[in-house]
Amino acid sequence: MRGRARLADAGIAYARLCSLADLAEHPQRRELALTTPAGEISFLAPPVMGEGAVDAVGPVPTLGEHDAAVRREFGGDG
Repeated sequence: MRGRARLADAGIAYARLCSLADLAEHPQRRELALTTPAGEISFLAPPVMGEGAVDAVGPVPTLGEHDAAVRREFGGDG
């Protein structure tokens, strides 16, 4: 009996080493599209995001877009 089968039969947790090709084809690997001031990009979805949370990723703000709101929040004059 091979090593992984013996571990599985004994109920012992184990993992195997993945190659880059394995990681590229992993079923949990997901990409999201994101709009930036320079155009649309795709990136790996954060691992903690559930399938329904994809809509929570919005566009990247432009430089200075939220300056006034941040200043107000931290006691500046906005």
